[in-house]
Amino acid sequence: MEFWRALLLDSDFEAGCPVASLALTPGSTDTAEVARRAFTRWAASIAARLVAAGRETEEARALASAALAAVEGAILLARAHRSTQPLDDVGRVLHAYLAL
Repeated sequence: MEFWRALLLDSDFEAGCPVASLALTPGSTDTAEVARRAFTRWAASIAARLVAAGRETEEARALASAALAAVEGAILLARAHRSTQPLDDVGRVLHAYLAL
Protein backbone atom coordinates (compact mmCIF):
# COMPACT_ATOMS: atom_id res chain seq x y z
CA MET A 1 0.00 0.00 0.00
CA GLU A 2 2.92 2.33 0.64
CA PHE A 3 3.87 2.13 -3.04
CA TRP A 4 0.39 3.21 -4.15
CA ARG A 5 0.17 5.84 -1.44
CA ALA A 6 3.45 7.43 -2.56
CA LEU A 7 2.54 7.21 -6.25
CA LEU A 8 -0.82 8.88 -5.72
CA LEU A 9 0.61 11.63 -3.53
CA ASP A 10 3.58 12.26 -5.85
CA SER A 11 1.29 12.51 -8.88
CA ASP A 12 -1.32 14.67 -7.14
CA PHE A 13 -3.75 11.74 -7.49
CA GLU A 14 -3.36 11.57 -11.29
CA ALA A 15 -1.48 8.24 -11.48
CA GLY A 16 -3.20 4.93 -11.05
CA CYS A 17 -2.74 1.30 -11.88
CA PRO A 18 -1.68 0.94 -15.52
CA VAL A 19 -3.05 -2.60 -15.63
CA ALA A 20 -6.49 -1.37 -14.56
CA SER A 21 -6.31 1.23 -17.33
CA LEU A 22 -5.62 -1.55 -19.83
CA ALA A 23 -8.58 -3.54 -18.53
CA LEU A 24 -10.84 -0.52 -19.01
CA THR A 25 -9.75 0.26 -22.58
CA PRO A 26 -12.91 -0.11 -24.66
CA GLY A 27 -12.91 -2.39 -27.67
CA SER A 28 -9.39 -3.73 -27.34
CA THR A 29 -9.13 -7.46 -26.77
CA ASP A 30 -5.32 -7.28 -26.89
CA THR A 31 -5.03 -4.87 -23.98
CA ALA A 32 -7.74 -6.69 -22.05
CA GLU A 33 -5.73 -9.91 -22.44
CA VAL A 34 -2.56 -8.24 -21.16
CA ALA A 35 -4.51 -6.98 -18.14
CA ARG A 36 -6.07 -10.40 -17.53
CA ARG A 37 -2.65 -12.07 -17.54
CA ALA A 38 -1.20 -9.48 -15.16
CA PHE A 39 -4.10 -9.74 -12.72
CA THR A 40 -3.92 -13.55 -12.91
CA ARG A 41 -0.18 -13.49 -12.06
CA TRP A 42 -0.72 -11.11 -9.17
CA ALA A 43 -3.58 -13.17 -7.74
CA ALA A 44 -1.55 -16.37 -8.09
CA SER A 45 1.35 -14.77 -6.25
CA ILE A 46 -0.90 -13.64 -3.40
CA ALA A 47 -2.61 -17.05 -3.26
CA ALA A 48 0.75 -18.84 -3.12
CA ARG A 49 1.78 -16.70 -0.17
CA LEU A 50 -1.49 -17.47 1.59
CA VAL A 51 -1.08 -21.22 0.97
CA ALA A 52 2.46 -21.01 2.33
CA ALA A 53 0.98 -19.34 5.42
CA GLY A 54 -1.39 -22.27 5.93
CA ARG A 55 -4.58 -21.39 4.04
CA GLU A 56 -6.34 -24.03 1.97
CA THR A 57 -5.84 -23.64 -1.79
CA GLU A 58 -9.41 -22.68 -2.69
CA GLU A 59 -9.70 -20.28 0.23
CA ALA A 60 -6.36 -18.73 -0.73
CA ARG A 61 -7.51 -18.27 -4.32
CA ALA A 62 -10.71 -16.55 -3.23
CA LEU A 63 -8.92 -14.36 -0.69
CA ALA A 64 -6.31 -13.38 -3.27
CA SER A 65 -9.01 -12.34 -5.70
CA ALA A 66 -10.80 -10.33 -3.01
CA ALA A 67 -7.57 -8.67 -1.87
CA LEU A 68 -6.62 -7.71 -5.40
CA ALA A 69 -10.08 -6.30 -6.06
CA ALA A 70 -9.96 -4.37 -2.79
CA VAL A 71 -6.60 -2.80 -3.58
CA GLU A 72 -7.60 -1.88 -7.14
CA GLY A 73 -10.84 -0.41 -5.83
CA ALA A 74 -8.97 1.51 -3.14
CA ILE A 75 -6.72 3.05 -5.79
CA LEU A 76 -9.77 4.17 -7.76
CA LEU A 77 -11.50 5.58 -4.68
CA ALA A 78 -8.32 7.34 -3.56
CA ARG A 79 -8.09 9.07 -6.92
CA ALA A 80 -11.76 10.04 -6.88
CA HIS A 81 -11.60 11.39 -3.34
CA ARG A 82 -8.09 12.79 -3.70
CA SER A 83 -7.29 11.10 -0.43
CA THR A 84 -5.21 8.12 0.65
CA GLN A 85 -7.84 7.17 3.23
CA PRO A 86 -9.32 4.36 1.06
CA LEU A 87 -5.84 2.82 0.71
CA ASP A 88 -5.21 3.15 4.42
CA ASP A 89 -8.56 1.54 5.24
CA VAL A 90 -8.13 -1.37 2.84
CA GLY A 91 -4.53 -1.90 3.91
CA ARG A 92 -5.53 -2.05 7.57
CA VAL A 93 -8.39 -4.49 6.90
CA LEU A 94 -6.33 -6.76 4.66
CA HIS A 95 -3.42 -6.81 7.07
CA ALA A 96 -5.67 -7.73 9.98
CA TYR A 97 -7.71 -10.31 8.09
CA LEU A 98 -5.01 -11.99 6.05
CA ALA A 99 -2.27 -11.68 8.69
CA LEU A 100 0.49 -11.72 6.08
